[in-house]
Amino acid sequence: MKALLPVIVLLALCQPAAAQDSELFERLCLIDNLSACMVRGLMFEMGAGEDTDSRRALEYYRLTCERGYPAGCTGAGLMHQSGRGLPRDLELAASQYRLGCEGGNELGCDLMRALEDEGPITAPRPFSTSGWAADAGNGDDIEGLLVDVPRLGLQALSDAEGRVSLGRVPEGTYTIRAEAVGYEPVSGVLNVPAYAEVVLLMNRLEAPGGRQLGLVGGVVMDRRQDPVQGVTVELVGTDERPVESGYEGRFTFPSVAPGLARVRVSVPDHEPVETLVIVQGGRAAVIEVTVGPDGVELERPPL
Repeated sequence: MKALLPVIVLLALCQPAAAQDSELFERLCLIDNLSACMVRGLMFEMGAGEDTDSRRALEYYRLTCERGYPAGCTGAGLMHQSGRGLPRDLELAASQYRLGCEGGNELGCDLMRALEDEGPITAPRPFSTSGWAADAGNGDDIEGLLVDVPRLGLQALSDAEGRVSLGRVPEGTYTIRAEAVGYEPVSGVLNVPAYAEVVLLMNRLEAPGGRQLGLVGGVVMDRRQDPVQGVTVELVGTDERPVESGYEGRFTFPSVAPGLARVRVSVPDHEPVETLVIVQGGRAAVIEVTVGPDGVELERPPL
């Protein structure tokens, strides 16, 4: 698994799953890892490492729901509402959303309200978006994984159990990026709402940097793509001294310890802006800074 799976809130920022991936998450599901059971449902629903089988997917969602994992209830409701491989049944969908909501799954609550709301829609509805980050090789939780939704200026980190919450995201389609120390960074597409959980399956670096230091750098340009000199860049909370962009607009921190770094950019006559980046040993974390009359924008180049 390396590149990217179709919008599988298996945000599966990974490539079509192989048979061994199916076997791994099946074993984990059998020992009551309910996040893994959700992954199995998504695999059957999306045809990832399995032939598409909506009824098997529904079985896994119901299993997780019955065992007290409310996202499974919401997943079953989404299948009944969308009619993906099943007869469309809004009453069943509503009952599953209610179970998910009562169990604490906020997306279930949002979907239930949306189903019951018959008024005109004047703006994209927001839907709670959350999920699980795991090692694609062994299914272990990943703590400290950084998820970035550039279009919304939204970033979030996974906790000790691999859980990550993006809050309420407006209905739509987004490009997202995920990074963690020791893992290959990946990007993918997220549809909101589409599935009950975002599942980020990450592949370990083939050649991890070990004890090597990493680099944080980038370039500052205006909207005409001309370089901007004299912009101050800081690594917040570190001993690194601030640097300024040079005559070509470039800035560099050449020796940064691997881990999470908070980058602050200060431009005269503008409010400082910040972003989080993951620094990998022996690799460069690149930031593109654009200065315009209305403010400063920070972006990462495409993977």
